[in-house]
Amino acid sequence: MATILLCILFIFIPSEQTHEAAFFNALSSSDMQILDDQIVQLKKSTSSAKINAYLGTMLMKRSAFENSIGDKISMFKEGHKMLEEQIQANPDNTEYRFLRLAVQENAPSILGYNSNIDEDKALLLKNFKTLSSELKTYILNYSNVSTILSSEELKING
Repeated sequence: MATILLCILFIFIPSEQTHEAAFFNALSSSDMQILDDQIVQLKKSTSSAKINAYLGTMLMKRSAFENSIGDKISMFKEGHKMLEEQIQANPDNTEYRFLRLAVQENAPSILGYNSNIDEDKALLLKNFKTLSSELKTYILNYSNVSTILSSEELKING
């Protein structure tokens, strides 16, 4: 009986990798429904530093689709607070720094959210070789559309 319950739990509880793949697929999407679905899934998940960093990032990306400027700014600030709290608590977490780098590169300059690009990039390049192969793939894919981060820089460091 206990074995059956454990099997059921593993089937219905999404793993970190499932969260990661779904998150990065949504992050690379411009489809509002995909973003909304990912936000709902993250909000349903058990809170953790990673989930909170992902949710904060997703809210900042989703804010671009809001109709009013006030709603855009409010949602962006909510996400900003969540991601920055995780970076402050985990300053050497390369994944969170990558998320902030990606948001800062794509955030409208009027928001003034671009002061950590150089330090985040430096940490990312320094630690790239130590990252999981899945995360390396996501970062390399991002570098193909980035003007700040190139795949050549990453390959030299990876």
